[in-house]
Amino acid sequence: MPPLESHPTTSFKLKRVPAIGVLNPVFDLDLGDDGAPQLLEDSAELAQALTLRLLMVVGEAWEDPACGLPWLQLRGMRPGSRELVMYLVLAQLQKEPRVRQVQSLSVDVDQRTRRVSVTAYVITRDGSKVKVEL
Repeated sequence: MPPLESHPTTSFKLKRVPAIGVLNPVFDLDLGDDGAPQLLEDSAELAQALTLRLLMVVGEAWEDPACGLPWLQLRGMRPGSRELVMYLVLAQLQKEPRVRQVQSLSVDVDQRTRRVSVTAYVITRDGSKVKVEL
């Protein structure tokens, strides 16, 4: 993999919006008190980018159809599927060019509610530690 230029990345900060009857979470711009969009930089931006990558349904992004997880197929998860989800999450985290290593990964699958929670710590190319949570 070619070395990345070392320059800060910036993107708009997003917030979850309550939505009823929607399979995927809904996000909107996080506006400050002055009504201006909030910006994220560096590790906060990377954490948001990785979270959105994990929440995306595979095939949903036209610029990278392999981005995301097969959430529709994972709906009917059976006991023992935690390892499969862990593998899929790990693969997505490792696709991000700014991630050098996934330091730790915790996946909990609640079979009764069919909810998945993920906590990961990644080490970036510049050595920073970033927490990612779903």
